[in-house]
Amino acid sequence: MESDEGLLLQVAGRKEATAVPHDAGQPSDPVAAWQAWTREAQRQGQGQGHEHPGEPAFLVVSGSRIWRKPVNEQALNDIVQEACNLAGLSGHYVYTSLRAGLIRTALRADQQTHDIAAHTDLRSLGSVTRHLRREHLLSRSVAGQLGL
Repeated sequence: MESDEGLLLQVAGRKEATAVPHDAGQPSDPVAAWQAWTREAQRQGQGQGHEHPGEPAFLVVSGSRIWRKPVNEQALNDIVQEACNLAGLSGHYVYTSLRAGLIRTALRADQQTHDIAAHTDLRSLGSVTRHLRREHLLSRSVAGQLGL
């Protein structure tokens, strides 16, 4: 469902809907990217994921042709890795890296752990706490704060 503020998504396998806010005017605006993707898929007669929650949101693309077939896990990993390479990031990234990155970025922005867990559909705070511990290893190191 789209609104002026962004997208409200009901993802298969998740208990709750999740929100994706606009980043209006930015080339990285996820809502604008979603709208462009769904327009092109509809133009080719291959999908209306935002109108039919049971339909796959991301379909196979070959050349400029969109196929009514869901993207597989390896293709998602390839897409994420290519985007990371284009952004100048080194290392190996997979689609689950996006979730870890969101958690780490939210922690750095001092977001509440329960809000992060709710947004990422985690059933407990344990995963967020593990990320928090890693984030604090250097930033809140007692040895570092003592100048050692």
